[in-house]
Parts: sequence; C-alpha cells; structure tokens
Amino acid sequence: MFFEKFDEDLNTILHKVGAGKKNIYVWGYLGFGAVLIDRLHRDFNGCCIIDRKNEGGRADIKKPQCLKDVNMEEAAILLCMRDTVEAEAFLSPMGAVENIHYFKMRELVYGGEKERPLDFVNWLECRYGCDFLLGKDNREGERIEYTPTPFNTVQKIAAELEIEKGAALFDYGMGKGLALLLFREYGIERIGGVDRDTELYDAACGNFNKLGITNAELMCNDARDVQDIDSYNYFYFYNPFVGTIFQQVIDNIVESYRRNVRKMRIIYVNTVCHDMIVDSGIFRLEKQVEVGHWYPMANIYTTE
Repeated sequence: MFFEKFDEDLNTILHKVGAGKKNIYVWGYLGFGAVLIDRLHRDFNGCCIIDRKNEGGRADIKKPQCLKDVNMEEAAILLCMRDTVEAEAFLSPMGAVENIHYFKMRELVYGGEKERPLDFVNWLECRYGCDFLLGKDNREGERIEYTPTPFNTVQKIAAELEIEKGAALFDYGMGKGLALLLFREYGIERIGGVDRDTELYDAACGNFNKLGITNAELMCNDARDVQDIDSYNYFYFYNPFVGTIFQQVIDNIVESYRRNVRKMRIIYVNTVCHDMIVDSGIFRLEKQVEVGHWYPMANIYTTE
C-alpha cells in the first residue's frame, strides 16, 4: 500500500538527518514543516519548532535566535522553506555546515521540485510520475468542472465509514482517479469509476498503470449510460454534475438496488442535489462529516 511506502520514505530521510540520535529543530512549521513535525513527534523523540513568525502566539514555537545557544554537533536543523538563503546566512557564523548540521528538506524529499508542499499526493506524483492534482475547467451545461478530491476530505470520510471486507466503490466523475486511489488505501477492496472527458480518463489510466494497479474498472463514458454497477455497494460523488444528469444516475443506482438488494451507501461531497437522493425512496441520510468545502458537510446515505 502506498501509505506505508510514503511513511517508509519519510522515515528513511529523517533517520538520515539524525532523528532519534540528535536534537531536531524544524525551521518552518507551516505547510511542509507541519508534516515533518507530526512525524517526528509520532515516530521519534519530537522536535523543537523554529520560525521567525508566530502569528498564533504558540508557546512551542521559538525564534531562530535560540539556535545560538545550541551545540551544533548535537543538532540537526531541518530547513523547510522554499528559499533557504536567509536561514543559511544566519546559521553560517555558528559553524553550521550543510548536510551535517542543517538540511534542505525540500531537496531531500523532492530533489529540484521545491514548490511542492509535503503531503502524500505530492509525494506520489513526484515519486511515480503521476498526474493527479491539476484540475481542468471542463464545465458544460449541468456538468461541473473537474477538481480533485482533497486528501483530507477522503481521510475524514473514511474514518466514519467502518469499511467492511469486500467493499467496492464506484466514483461518478472520477477525473484522474485520485479519490479512487485514496479510498483503496483506506480499505476499499475493489474500485471503479467513470468520466466522459477523454483527457481525464487517459490520465486516470496512466496514473494507475504507473502505480501498478491493474484491477480498477475505469470507464470513459456518459455517467447516465453506466448500468453494470450491481457489484458495487459504495457510490461516490464529488459534485460532478447536477440536474437531470444527477437524477438519471440516482435512478440507475436505485434500479441496481432493486436488481440486487444489498446494503449500499452514497458518499456525496458538495451536496447540491441532496433532495434527489432522499426522494429516491431507498436512501436515508446516515451521517454527515465536516469537510470544510463550500457545502461544509459531506453526506453519507444508506439503504438501511
């Protein structure tokens, strides 16, 4: 699973810079640094956080001046900012040497791609050459432009699902396949999806080929024409379309249920067409998950 590979890569880098042996100072706590800080507290002996700014007034964040009292031979300073020139100029008079006392973490993780934030999906793109994150303005009529599901959205939803053995999920408007991959990482055993945009479909196929995932059922088609869904028990919508398209897809899911009665769930983010689901006669709202989108709650519906 790719979550484990991400953990292994990060922990290998942290071991390389001395985590567990030296006193670790993470310079830059937002974005890139936040992931390293969480990992150091989870898997190692923690760290000290350094930053010139402390807008929240956090007591655990120190100013760079505190490094003047540090024994450099016992320290590893992890520079997490894009431009390290100023930090290096500050450290140089203290005798700090690159790759001995301080480390440019963006270069260690991503090589030359310094603009990438540190997170699972960016690591996946860089490590395997995938294309998940770039959206596409392909709005047309009732169809909404493609944007990938954020990692944190799937993370929060998956935590509420109690995914059972043998679970199968179908994604309507799958785009480049990111949500499918993430749900797979969280325990969905079989995945499938559809997108009518050939460019997005090709990107999804390319991503899964690069990752060695061969058992995903990916379709390039109009979502309304997908009928063979009787083997799926989860259906995912990241607001791909509205109106008559959404209604026809819900009708198809209802017909599938009548052909093969089973416990089914619909996961719906940005719930524009909520009424169409509850008016179907077979689904009820089971729970809501706060995800922080323009519709702040993602809805989970069930047939039970």
